Amino acid sequence: MKKLLAASLATALVSLTALSGSALAAPAADERLIYASIGVGGVDGSQESYRRDGSQLSIGYSLGYRFTSNYGAEVYARSLSFKPLGSNGSYAYPDHHVGIAAVGRYPVAQLLSLTGRVGLGRTKMSRDDGSNPADKTSVTAGVGAAIEFGPHLALTAGYERYSGINSGLWLVSWQLAF
Repeated sequence: MKKLLAASLATALVSLTALSGSALAAPAADERLIYASIGVGGVDGSQESYRRDGSQLSIGYSLGYRFTSNYGAEVYARSLSFKPLGSNGSYAYPDHHVGIAAVGRYPVAQLLSLTGRVGLGRTKMSRDDGSNPADKTSVTAGVGAAIEFGPHLALTAGYERYSGINSGLWLVSWQLAF
């Protein structure tokens, strides 16, 4: 249910920005920016072998390009920090995820924007018993918000869902544009 909700919200946000693009201010030449972000958050899994009572620490990095004031693309990496429950190392668990995503933002106030993302990535699976499990490809979707302190600095918070590994990630990030 959470997966479906997150995917629906991301799709709605992308559709909303596409439909209302002409109503927003036309992008200026200086709005085409390269940006980098670093964030920290928590990751939860709903797979029985790596489910936890609380979130595990996650660190995230992104490098992106904003084509217009509302649309961009980015490559990203996320640590997932799962370990199997108990001492049984025979279960595969997600270790880290890298991917590419289309990102959109919809300004709702002078400093505040809603954000959405849809992407595709690869999750490195690990096991504590030394064997090498197959990696998994996941479709990702996310929603969030950004407080923008100007065109070059933003504080973002959002939720991302990874379909192939039944995991979700909350992340708070600083974004710096060049």
